[in-house]
Amino acid sequence: MSLTQFLQRPEIAALLREGERSSDDVAQELIVLELYRRGAISGGKAAELLGMERFDFIKHASRLGIPFCHLSKEDWEAESALIDALCINRTPCAVILTGASATEESGVTAT
Repeated sequence: MSLTQFLQRPEIAALLREGERSSDDVAQELIVLELYRRGAISGGKAAELLGMERFDFIKHASRLGIPFCHLSKEDWEAESALIDALCINRTPCAVILTGASATEESGVTAT
């Protein structure tokens, strides 16, 4: 059975319909999301295929539980260390990202 035939089965088409969106549109989105989740395509390519802005696609995928960043624990720690090393005045980057003051975050005044 071809994909087209499968999608035209009434029970499948009914499950795929979302409000005003056709089952074809929903199926296309699901395929693109799965390819992105597997790492077969980038967020930019996925956004392009779905006619979305890249940032909007990343937010949409994140809301669906598909992470934007796929790093091992070791890679995450290396990236975090690099970011911390680049922070101005040795202020931990977590402070910069959260908007907390250095004193609030660490109990130590940044120098």
